[in-house]
Amino acid sequence: MTIPGTTATSAADARGPARVARFNRACLLVAAAWLLVGVPLTVKFRPMRAKDFPQFYMGGVIARHGAWDALYPVPHPDSPYNPGLKNDSAMRPRYAQLAAKYRVATGDEPRFIQPPPAALLFRPLVWLPYDLAYVAWAALMGAMCLAVAHLAGRFHERCAGRPSRVSGGLVLLICCSHLTYYVIRTTNIEMLMALSIALATLALLTPARPGGAATFGGVAALVVGGIVKYATAVLLPLAVAMRRWALVGWTAAAGLALLAVAVAVMGTGPFITFLADVFPRLSRPYDIDGNQSLKGMIIYHSGVFPLPAAVNAAVRVAMGAMLAALLALIFTRDREAWRRPEHVCAGAAALVAWLLIFSPLTWDKYYTYLFPFYGWLAWEAARSRGCALVVGGVFASLFAAWFNVGDFLPAPLTFHMLLATVAVLALAAGRLWAAPCCRACARGIPRATTTRAAAFGLIGELAPLASQVESAALL
Repeated sequence: MTIPGTTATSAADARGPARVARFNRACLLVAAAWLLVGVPLTVKFRPMRAKDFPQFYMGGVIARHGAWDALYPVPHPDSPYNPGLKNDSAMRPRYAQLAAKYRVATGDEPRFIQPPPAALLFRPLVWLPYDLAYVAWAALMGAMCLAVAHLAGRFHERCAGRPSRVSGGLVLLICCSHLTYYVIRTTNIEMLMALSIALATLALLTPARPGGAATFGGVAALVVGGIVKYATAVLLPLAVAMRRWALVGWTAAAGLALLAVAVAVMGTGPFITFLADVFPRLSRPYDIDGNQSLKGMIIYHSGVFPLPAAVNAAVRVAMGAMLAALLALIFTRDREAWRRPEHVCAGAAALVAWLLIFSPLTWDKYYTYLFPFYGWLAWEAARSRGCALVVGGVFASLFAAWFNVGDFLPAPLTFHMLLATVAVLALAAGRLWAAPCCRACARGIPRATTTRAAAFGLIGELAPLASQVESAALL
Protein backbone atom coordinates (compact mmCIF):
# COMPACT_ATOMS: atom_id res chain seq x y z
CA MET A 1 0.00 0.00 0.00
CA THR A 2 1.30 3.41 -0.96
CA ILE A 3 0.93 6.19 1.55
CA PRO A 4 -0.46 9.31 -0.13
CA GLY A 5 2.11 12.00 -0.74
CA THR A 6 5.18 9.80 -0.30
CA THR A 7 5.77 9.40 -4.04
CA ALA A 8 5.81 13.15 -4.60
CA THR A 9 8.07 13.67 -1.60
CA SER A 10 10.52 11.00 -2.77
CA ALA A 11 10.62 12.55 -6.24
CA ALA A 12 11.31 15.97 -4.73
CA ASP A 13 14.11 14.50 -2.61
CA ALA A 14 15.60 12.89 -5.70
CA ARG A 15 15.39 16.11 -7.68
CA GLY A 16 17.27 18.07 -4.98
CA PRO A 17 20.65 16.35 -5.36
CA ALA A 18 20.19 16.27 -9.14
CA ARG A 19 19.70 20.03 -9.23
CA VAL A 20 22.76 20.53 -7.04
CA ALA A 21 24.79 18.30 -9.36
CA ARG A 22 23.60 20.20 -12.43
CA PHE A 23 24.47 23.53 -10.84
CA ASN A 24 27.94 22.36 -9.87
CA ARG A 25 28.55 20.96 -13.38
CA ALA A 26 27.46 24.27 -14.90
CA CYS A 27 29.91 26.12 -12.67
CA LEU A 28 32.69 23.74 -13.74
CA LEU A 29 31.86 24.31 -17.41
CA VAL A 30 31.90 28.08 -17.02
CA ALA A 31 35.21 27.94 -15.17
CA ALA A 32 36.67 25.53 -17.74
CA ALA A 33 35.74 27.83 -20.62
CA TRP A 34 37.45 30.74 -18.89
CA LEU A 35 40.60 28.91 -17.79
CA LEU A 36 41.14 26.69 -20.82
CA VAL A 37 40.16 29.15 -23.55
CA GLY A 38 39.82 32.70 -22.28
CA VAL A 39 42.97 33.01 -20.19
CA PRO A 40 45.28 31.26 -22.71
CA LEU A 41 44.03 33.64 -25.40
CA THR A 42 44.99 36.63 -23.25
CA VAL A 43 48.41 35.01 -22.71
CA LYS A 44 48.80 34.61 -26.47
CA PHE A 45 47.68 38.06 -27.57
CA ARG A 46 48.45 40.14 -24.47
CA PRO A 47 51.48 38.48 -22.86
CA MET A 48 53.01 39.93 -19.72
CA ARG A 49 56.39 41.58 -20.10
CA ALA A 50 57.72 39.84 -16.98
CA LYS A 51 56.94 36.14 -17.02
CA ASP A 52 58.39 33.08 -15.32
CA PHE A 53 57.95 30.42 -18.00
CA PRO A 54 61.37 30.91 -19.70
CA GLN A 55 63.24 29.37 -16.76
CA PHE A 56 61.17 26.18 -16.94
CA TYR A 57 61.50 25.91 -20.70
CA MET A 58 65.25 26.46 -20.43
CA GLY A 59 65.44 23.72 -17.81
CA GLY A 60 63.92 21.40 -20.39
CA VAL A 61 66.32 22.65 -23.07
CA ILE A 62 69.32 21.98 -20.83
CA ALA A 63 67.96 18.50 -20.11
CA ARG A 64 67.51 17.78 -23.81
CA HIS A 65 71.09 18.73 -24.63
CA GLY A 66 72.63 17.34 -21.46
CA ALA A 67 74.39 20.69 -20.88
CA TRP A 68 74.32 20.20 -17.13
CA ASP A 69 77.32 22.43 -16.46
CA ALA A 70 75.27 25.36 -17.80
CA LEU A 71 72.09 24.67 -15.79
CA TYR A 72 72.69 27.25 -13.05
CA PRO A 73 73.87 30.88 -13.29
CA VAL A 74 76.90 32.23 -11.47
CA PRO A 75 75.65 34.33 -8.50
CA HIS A 76 77.03 37.81 -7.95
CA PRO A 77 78.77 37.69 -4.56
CA ASP A 78 77.57 41.18 -3.60
CA SER A 79 73.89 40.58 -4.44
CA PRO A 80 71.50 40.47 -1.45
CA TYR A 81 68.98 38.37 -3.42
CA ASN A 82 68.79 34.91 -4.93
CA PRO A 83 70.42 34.42 -8.35
CA GLY A 84 67.18 34.12 -10.34
CA LEU A 85 67.39 37.52 -12.07
CA LYS A 86 70.03 38.99 -14.36
CA ASN A 87 71.07 41.72 -11.92
CA ASP A 88 71.93 39.07 -9.34
CA SER A 89 73.86 36.51 -11.42
CA ALA A 90 75.80 35.93 -14.62
CA MET A 91 74.36 33.61 -17.26
CA ARG A 92 76.70 30.86 -18.45
CA PRO A 93 77.64 31.11 -22.17
CA ARG A 94 76.13 27.74 -23.13
CA TYR A 95 72.84 28.69 -21.45
CA ALA A 96 72.78 31.93 -23.45
CA GLN A 97 73.53 30.10 -26.71
CA LEU A 98 70.70 27.63 -26.20
CA ALA A 99 68.27 30.40 -25.24
CA ALA A 100 69.07 32.18 -28.52
CA LYS A 101 68.84 28.94 -30.52
CA TYR A 102 65.37 28.13 -29.20
CA ARG A 103 64.22 31.76 -29.43
CA VAL A 104 63.27 31.89 -25.79
CA ALA A 105 61.81 35.32 -25.03
CA THR A 106 63.64 36.96 -22.12
CA GLY A 107 65.81 33.84 -22.02
CA ASP A 108 68.29 35.72 -19.85
CA GLU A 109 65.80 35.82 -16.97
CA PRO A 110 64.35 34.53 -14.83
CA ARG A 111 67.12 31.97 -14.62
CA PHE A 112 66.76 28.36 -13.59
CA ILE A 113 67.18 27.95 -9.81
CA GLN A 114 64.99 24.90 -9.08
CA PRO A 115 66.56 21.70 -7.70
CA PRO A 116 68.35 19.65 -10.41
CA PRO A 117 65.72 16.86 -10.78
CA ALA A 118 63.13 19.50 -11.73
CA ALA A 119 64.92 20.03 -15.05
CA LEU A 120 64.07 16.45 -16.02
CA LEU A 121 60.39 17.09 -15.27
CA PHE A 122 60.41 20.07 -17.67
CA ARG A 123 62.02 18.08 -20.50
CA PRO A 124 58.67 17.45 -22.32
CA LEU A 125 58.18 21.20 -22.78
CA VAL A 126 60.81 21.18 -25.52
CA TRP A 127 58.62 18.94 -27.66
CA LEU A 128 56.87 22.19 -28.63
CA PRO A 129 58.38 25.41 -30.01
CA TYR A 130 58.70 28.09 -27.36
CA ASP A 131 55.75 30.27 -28.45
CA LEU A 132 53.36 27.31 -28.60
CA ALA A 133 54.71 25.82 -25.36
CA TYR A 134 54.14 29.18 -23.66
CA VAL A 135 50.40 29.15 -24.45
CA ALA A 136 50.08 25.41 -23.76
CA TRP A 137 51.69 25.96 -20.36
CA ALA A 138 49.08 28.59 -19.49
CA ALA A 139 46.30 26.18 -20.51
CA LEU A 140 47.91 23.42 -18.42
CA MET A 141 48.06 25.70 -15.38
CA GLY A 142 44.40 26.56 -16.00
CA ALA A 143 43.48 22.88 -16.04
CA MET A 144 45.35 22.37 -12.77
CA CYS A 145 43.51 25.31 -11.21
CA LEU A 146 40.20 23.78 -12.31
CA ALA A 147 41.20 20.51 -10.62
CA VAL A 148 42.16 22.38 -7.43
CA ALA A 149 38.83 24.20 -7.36
CA HIS A 150 36.94 20.95 -7.91
CA LEU A 151 38.83 19.29 -5.04
CA ALA A 152 38.13 22.28 -2.80
CA GLY A 153 34.44 21.71 -3.49
CA ARG A 154 34.81 18.02 -2.67
CA PHE A 155 36.52 18.87 0.60
CA HIS A 156 33.57 21.05 1.52
CA GLU A 157 31.16 18.22 0.77
CA ARG A 158 33.20 15.86 2.93
CA CYS A 159 33.15 18.30 5.83
CA ALA A 160 29.42 19.00 5.41
CA GLY A 161 28.53 15.36 4.76
CA ARG A 162 26.37 16.12 1.74
CA PRO A 163 26.50 17.67 -1.76
CA SER A 164 25.97 21.41 -1.87
CA ARG A 165 25.83 24.30 -4.31
CA VAL A 166 28.63 25.79 -2.22
CA SER A 167 30.98 23.51 -4.17
CA GLY A 168 30.02 25.14 -7.46
CA GLY A 169 30.29 28.58 -5.92
CA LEU A 170 33.80 27.79 -4.70
CA VAL A 171 34.79 26.69 -8.21
CA LEU A 172 33.73 30.09 -9.57
CA LEU A 173 35.32 31.96 -6.66
CA ILE A 174 38.70 30.28 -7.20
CA CYS A 175 38.77 30.05 -10.99
CA CYS A 176 37.43 33.53 -11.67
CA SER A 177 39.42 35.40 -9.02
CA HIS A 178 41.88 38.02 -10.15
CA LEU A 179 44.60 36.21 -8.22
CA THR A 180 44.12 33.16 -10.45
CA TYR A 181 44.14 35.29 -13.60
CA TYR A 182 47.33 37.03 -12.52
CA VAL A 183 49.09 33.85 -11.44
CA ILE A 184 48.38 31.98 -14.67
CA ARG A 185 49.50 34.95 -16.75
CA THR A 186 52.81 35.11 -14.88
CA THR A 187 53.25 31.44 -16.00
CA ASN A 188 54.93 30.21 -12.83
CA ILE A 189 54.12 26.84 -11.25
CA GLU A 190 51.89 27.94 -8.37
CA MET A 191 48.93 25.98 -9.75
CA LEU A 192 51.08 22.84 -9.91
CA MET A 193 51.98 23.41 -6.27
CA ALA A 194 48.35 24.08 -5.29
CA LEU A 195 47.30 20.85 -7.03
CA SER A 196 50.10 18.94 -5.29
CA ILE A 197 48.87 20.22 -1.91
CA ALA A 198 45.27 19.36 -2.83
CA LEU A 199 46.13 15.80 -3.93
CA ALA A 200 48.27 15.22 -0.83
CA THR A 201 45.37 16.42 1.35
CA LEU A 202 42.97 14.16 -0.57
CA ALA A 203 45.26 11.20 0.13
CA LEU A 204 45.14 12.05 3.84
CA LEU A 205 41.34 12.36 3.74
CA THR A 206 40.90 9.01 2.00
CA PRO A 207 40.97 5.86 4.16
CA ALA A 208 44.32 4.14 3.81
CA ARG A 209 44.33 1.48 1.12
CA PRO A 210 47.79 0.23 0.07
CA GLY A 211 48.07 0.68 -3.66
CA GLY A 212 44.94 2.83 -3.82
CA ALA A 213 44.57 5.65 -6.32
CA ALA A 214 44.47 8.29 -3.59
CA THR A 215 47.71 7.00 -2.06
CA PHE A 216 49.39 6.94 -5.47
CA GLY A 217 48.21 10.48 -6.19
CA GLY A 218 49.39 11.64 -2.77
CA VAL A 219 52.84 10.11 -3.29
CA ALA A 220 53.18 11.71 -6.71
CA ALA A 221 52.02 15.07 -5.33
CA LEU A 222 54.39 15.01 -2.37
CA VAL A 223 57.37 14.01 -4.52
CA VAL A 224 56.73 16.42 -7.40
CA GLY A 225 55.85 19.30 -5.08
CA GLY A 226 58.89 18.59 -2.93
CA ILE A 227 61.24 18.49 -5.90
CA VAL A 228 59.93 21.62 -7.56
CA LYS A 229 59.32 23.96 -4.62
CA TYR A 230 59.68 22.08 -1.34
CA ALA A 231 56.28 23.20 -0.03
CA THR A 232 54.58 19.81 0.16
CA ALA A 233 57.24 18.65 2.65
CA VAL A 234 55.35 20.47 5.42
CA LEU A 235 52.50 17.95 5.12
CA LEU A 236 54.68 14.96 6.04
CA PRO A 237 54.40 15.52 9.83
CA LEU A 238 50.61 15.34 9.47
CA ALA A 239 50.93 12.04 7.59
CA VAL A 240 53.15 10.72 10.40
CA ALA A 241 50.69 11.86 13.08
CA MET A 242 47.87 10.11 11.20
CA ARG A 243 50.05 6.98 10.96
CA ARG A 244 49.78 6.90 7.18
CA TRP A 245 52.90 4.81 6.90
CA ALA A 246 52.24 3.64 3.35
CA LEU A 247 52.03 7.23 2.15
CA VAL A 248 55.19 8.23 4.05
CA GLY A 249 57.13 5.14 3.01
CA TRP A 250 56.23 5.25 -0.67
CA THR A 251 56.96 8.98 -0.77
CA ALA A 252 60.43 8.39 0.64
CA ALA A 253 61.04 5.51 -1.76
CA ALA A 254 59.79 7.42 -4.81
CA GLY A 255 61.82 10.49 -3.87
CA LEU A 256 65.00 8.45 -3.47
CA ALA A 257 64.34 6.65 -6.76
CA LEU A 258 63.88 9.92 -8.63
CA LEU A 259 67.01 11.30 -7.01
CA ALA A 260 68.96 8.21 -8.08
CA VAL A 261 67.71 8.57 -11.67
CA ALA A 262 68.66 12.24 -11.68
CA VAL A 263 72.18 11.51 -10.45
CA ALA A 264 72.55 8.74 -13.05
CA VAL A 265 71.46 11.09 -15.85
CA MET A 266 73.08 14.34 -14.71
CA GLY A 267 76.02 13.25 -12.62
CA THR A 268 76.78 14.98 -9.35
CA GLY A 269 77.93 18.30 -10.86
CA PRO A 270 74.53 20.08 -10.91
CA PHE A 271 73.81 18.96 -7.34
CA ILE A 272 77.15 20.29 -6.09
CA THR A 273 76.56 23.62 -7.85
CA PHE A 274 73.01 23.87 -6.53
CA LEU A 275 73.97 23.11 -2.94
CA ALA A 276 77.02 25.39 -2.97
CA ASP A 277 75.86 28.40 -5.02
CA VAL A 278 72.06 28.44 -5.26
CA PHE A 279 70.42 26.77 -2.27
CA PRO A 280 72.06 28.95 0.42
CA ARG A 281 70.75 32.07 -1.35
CA LEU A 282 67.15 30.92 -1.67
CA SER A 283 66.40 32.01 1.90
CA ARG A 284 67.13 35.67 1.12
CA PRO A 285 64.03 37.90 1.25
CA TYR A 286 63.18 40.73 -1.12
CA ASP A 287 62.64 44.26 0.17
CA ILE A 288 59.40 45.01 -1.67
CA ASP A 289 55.88 44.63 -0.33
CA GLY A 290 55.10 42.04 -2.99
CA ASN A 291 56.95 39.76 -0.58
CA GLN A 292 53.92 39.09 1.61
CA SER A 293 55.77 37.21 4.36
CA LEU A 294 56.48 38.16 7.97
CA LYS A 295 60.03 39.17 7.06
CA GLY A 296 58.71 41.17 4.13
CA MET A 297 56.36 43.08 6.43
CA ILE A 298 59.16 43.79 8.94
CA ILE A 299 61.41 45.07 6.16
CA TYR A 300 58.63 47.26 4.74
CA HIS A 301 57.67 48.91 8.03
CA SER A 302 61.20 49.24 9.41
CA GLY A 303 62.85 50.40 6.21
CA VAL A 304 65.90 48.30 7.13
CA PHE A 305 67.38 45.87 4.60
CA PRO A 306 69.06 43.50 5.05
CA LEU A 307 67.58 42.80 8.45
CA PRO A 308 69.93 42.76 11.46
CA ALA A 309 71.03 39.38 12.75
CA ALA A 310 69.04 39.88 15.96
CA VAL A 311 65.80 40.37 14.01
CA ASN A 312 66.47 37.30 11.87
CA ALA A 313 67.12 35.31 15.03
CA ALA A 314 63.88 36.55 16.60
CA VAL A 315 61.92 35.51 13.49
CA ARG A 316 63.52 32.06 13.60
CA VAL A 317 62.57 31.70 17.27
CA ALA A 318 58.99 32.71 16.50
CA MET A 319 58.96 30.32 13.56
CA GLY A 320 60.23 27.43 15.66
CA ALA A 321 57.86 28.19 18.51
CA MET A 322 54.86 28.29 16.18
CA LEU A 323 55.89 25.04 14.51
CA ALA A 324 56.37 23.45 17.93
CA ALA A 325 52.88 24.51 18.98
CA LEU A 326 51.29 23.25 15.76
CA LEU A 327 53.07 19.91 15.89
CA ALA A 328 52.13 19.54 19.54
CA LEU A 329 48.48 20.12 18.62
CA ILE A 330 48.67 17.68 15.73
CA PHE A 331 50.51 14.88 17.53
CA THR A 332 48.35 15.06 20.66
CA ARG A 333 45.05 14.58 18.83
CA ASP A 334 43.38 11.22 19.19
CA ARG A 335 43.55 8.84 16.22
CA GLU A 336 39.78 9.00 15.93
CA ALA A 337 39.99 12.76 15.40
CA TRP A 338 41.68 12.20 12.04
CA ARG A 339 38.60 10.39 10.78
CA ARG A 340 36.89 13.77 10.65
CA PRO A 341 37.58 15.64 7.36
CA GLU A 342 37.52 19.04 9.04
CA HIS A 343 40.38 18.05 11.34
CA VAL A 344 42.53 16.77 8.48
CA CYS A 345 41.90 19.93 6.46
CA ALA A 346 42.65 22.08 9.48
CA GLY A 347 45.95 20.28 10.12
CA ALA A 348 47.06 20.63 6.51
CA ALA A 349 45.93 24.26 6.27
CA ALA A 350 47.77 25.15 9.49
CA LEU A 351 51.07 23.76 8.21
CA VAL A 352 50.78 25.43 4.81
CA ALA A 353 49.80 28.74 6.43
CA TRP A 354 52.81 28.47 8.76
CA LEU A 355 55.08 28.03 5.75
CA LEU A 356 53.62 31.04 3.93
CA ILE A 357 53.91 33.28 6.98
CA PHE A 358 57.47 32.42 7.97
CA SER A 359 59.12 31.72 4.64
CA PRO A 360 61.64 34.53 3.97
CA LEU A 361 60.23 35.02 0.48
CA THR A 362 56.50 34.60 -0.09
CA TRP A 363 55.41 36.31 -3.29
CA ASP A 364 51.75 37.24 -3.49
CA LYS A 365 51.16 34.50 -6.08
CA TYR A 366 52.15 31.80 -3.57
CA TYR A 367 48.87 32.31 -1.72
CA THR A 368 47.19 30.07 -4.26
CA TYR A 369 48.55 27.31 -1.98
CA LEU A 370 45.53 28.02 0.21
CA PHE A 371 42.99 27.36 -2.58
CA PRO A 372 42.56 23.66 -1.67
CA PHE A 373 41.32 24.68 1.79
CA TYR A 374 38.58 27.01 0.58
CA GLY A 375 36.07 24.17 0.99
CA TRP A 376 37.00 23.66 4.62
CA LEU A 377 36.96 27.44 5.19
CA ALA A 378 33.45 27.67 3.71
CA TRP A 379 32.38 24.90 6.09
CA GLU A 380 33.90 26.82 9.02
CA ALA A 381 32.02 29.93 7.91
CA ALA A 382 28.74 28.12 8.54
CA ARG A 383 29.67 27.37 12.16
CA SER A 384 29.12 30.89 13.51
CA ARG A 385 28.70 34.50 12.49
CA GLY A 386 32.18 35.35 13.72
CA CYS A 387 33.74 32.59 11.62
CA ALA A 388 31.72 33.76 8.63
CA LEU A 389 33.13 37.28 8.99
CA VAL A 390 36.69 35.97 9.27
CA VAL A 391 36.35 33.63 6.29
CA GLY A 392 34.70 36.36 4.25
CA GLY A 393 37.65 38.61 5.00
CA VAL A 394 40.06 35.85 3.96
CA PHE A 395 38.27 35.29 0.64
CA ALA A 396 38.16 39.03 -0.03
CA SER A 397 41.84 39.48 0.86
CA LEU A 398 42.96 36.64 -1.40
CA PHE A 399 40.67 37.49 -4.32
CA ALA A 400 43.28 39.77 -5.90
CA ALA A 401 47.07 39.70 -5.72
CA TRP A 402 49.03 42.49 -4.04
CA PHE A 403 50.53 43.28 -7.46
CA ASN A 404 47.10 44.41 -8.66
CA VAL A 405 45.67 46.20 -5.62
CA GLY A 406 48.63 47.01 -3.36
CA ASP A 407 48.91 50.61 -4.52
CA PHE A 408 45.27 51.32 -3.64
CA LEU A 409 45.26 49.97 -0.08
CA PRO A 410 45.96 51.96 3.09
CA ALA A 411 49.19 51.14 4.93
CA PRO A 412 47.67 48.76 7.52
CA LEU A 413 46.29 46.61 4.67
CA THR A 414 49.43 46.56 2.53
CA PHE A 415 50.08 43.03 3.75
CA HIS A 416 46.47 41.92 3.44
CA MET A 417 47.45 38.50 2.12
CA LEU A 418 49.71 37.85 5.09
CA LEU A 419 46.95 38.95 7.50
CA ALA A 420 44.49 36.62 5.76
CA THR A 421 46.90 33.73 6.21
CA VAL A 422 47.30 34.51 9.90
CA ALA A 423 43.49 34.30 10.15
CA VAL A 424 43.55 30.90 8.39
CA LEU A 425 46.21 29.69 10.82
CA ALA A 426 44.12 30.87 13.79
CA LEU A 427 40.99 29.11 12.49
CA ALA A 428 42.93 25.90 11.86
CA ALA A 429 44.58 25.97 15.29
CA GLY A 430 41.19 26.53 16.90
CA ARG A 431 39.69 23.58 15.07
CA LEU A 432 42.61 21.34 16.11
CA TRP A 433 42.36 22.53 19.71
CA ALA A 434 38.69 21.54 19.77
CA ALA A 435 39.45 18.06 18.41
CA PRO A 436 39.59 15.15 20.87
CA CYS A 437 42.95 14.68 22.58
CA CYS A 438 44.93 11.48 22.69
CA ARG A 439 44.30 8.82 25.32
CA ALA A 440 46.90 10.34 27.65
CA CYS A 441 44.72 13.46 27.91
CA ALA A 442 41.60 11.34 28.28
CA ARG A 443 43.14 9.60 31.31
CA GLY A 444 43.43 12.95 33.05
CA ILE A 445 46.98 14.04 32.26
CA PRO A 446 46.89 17.86 31.99
CA ARG A 447 46.86 19.08 28.42
CA ALA A 448 49.86 21.37 29.06
CA THR A 449 51.95 18.38 30.16
CA THR A 450 51.05 16.37 27.09
CA THR A 451 51.70 19.33 24.81
CA ARG A 452 55.07 19.92 26.45
CA ALA A 453 56.04 16.28 25.95
CA ALA A 454 55.09 16.46 22.29
CA ALA A 455 56.95 19.73 21.79
CA PHE A 456 60.23 18.47 23.26
CA GLY A 457 59.98 14.85 22.12
CA LEU A 458 58.35 14.55 18.72
CA ILE A 459 59.48 17.93 17.43
CA GLY A 460 63.08 17.06 18.21
CA GLU A 461 62.80 14.12 15.85
CA LEU A 462 61.31 16.32 13.13
CA ALA A 463 63.86 19.15 13.54
CA PRO A 464 65.71 18.34 10.28
CA LEU A 465 62.50 18.78 8.32
CA ALA A 466 61.78 22.11 10.00
CA SER A 467 65.32 23.29 9.28
CA GLN A 468 64.99 22.38 5.61
CA VAL A 469 61.70 24.22 5.20
CA GLU A 470 62.98 27.27 7.08
CA SER A 471 66.12 27.59 4.96
CA ALA A 472 64.46 26.93 1.61
CA ALA A 473 62.49 29.98 0.48
CA LEU A 474 59.64 29.34 -1.91
CA LEU A 475 61.09 30.09 -5.33
